[in-house]
Amino acid sequence: VGTGIGGGLVIDGHPLHGTSHPEMGHTIVMPHPDDPYAGHCPYHGACLEGMASGPAIEDRFGRVATALNHAESEEALRLVAFYLGQGLRNIVYMVAPDRIVIGGGVSHLPGFHSAVSTELAEQLAGYPGLSEHESGDFVVAPKLGDLSGLAGGLILAEHAGNR
Repeated sequence: VGTGIGGGLVIDGHPLHGTSHPEMGHTIVMPHPDDPYAGHCPYHGACLEGMASGPAIEDRFGRVATALNHAESEEALRLVAFYLGQGLRNIVYMVAPDRIVIGGGVSHLPGFHSAVSTELAEQLAGYPGLSEHESGDFVVAPKLGDLSGLAGGLILAEHAGNR
């Protein structure tokens, strides 16, 4: 979650893809009742990327997330968690993942992973009732931090070269 929102699905250590890469960030989300923002995405407006990415935060507040004051940061986090909760709920219902890993610049907002975990549990509303969804180990930060994207790209390149 940064300048855009991308996503991938890994099953038994192998990335899953079809005719192209997944576009999880372009799933449509319902607007928050207190959010008049129409969305940053030029294709869909109010898709997950259009509502919760770094550029969406910058559009709303007039500066990047790292430059927000405390109150603005809390408001940005509340909105981002609300939208990510919807997107992740859809992913949970579609693919039943064991874990969700979220990194990127927006994930550096203070309290990000906790807020997203709480919002996801609220939006799941007890269904399907798996305790894993409410644990602190379900929505997590990448273990390699900001190096995860680069490391992942290198691993994918290596796998492509070994085919």
